[in-house]
Amino acid sequence: MELRKEPMSYSRASELIKRELQKEELDPKLYGVNSLRAGGASAAAALGVPDRLFQRQGEWRSERSKKNYIQESMESLLTVTNTIQARELIRHLWLNFHLVQIYQTLSDIVLGGTFSMNCVQTSRA
Repeated sequence: MELRKEPMSYSRASELIKRELQKEELDPKLYGVNSLRAGGASAAAALGVPDRLFQRQGEWRSERSKKNYIQESMESLLTVTNTIQARELIRHLWLNFHLVQIYQTLSDIVLGGTFSMNCVQTSRA
């Protein structure tokens, strides 16, 4: 197969895409060249490709126009929630660790070093 020197026209690209979609028994009316641009931009964003690189590759003149093509995956949308939950867990563990240190210090001062985690429990057997 020989590559052409001139770029492919929009209409030719659209024609080829629709032909391939028909081969795959997909409705060509539902897809077009912009579907490929959106898919490429979304995949690049999900893989962490720097914005400036895929903006250049997609030939978007503005940041805003590029962002219109990016469809966030559920995984990337959950990144915010997961990050908050992870930080809260770390904060909780850090606080618990320091509370144990405080109890140990108080035990050393008040009880002469007989601190036990059992003293934290309030139930009686």
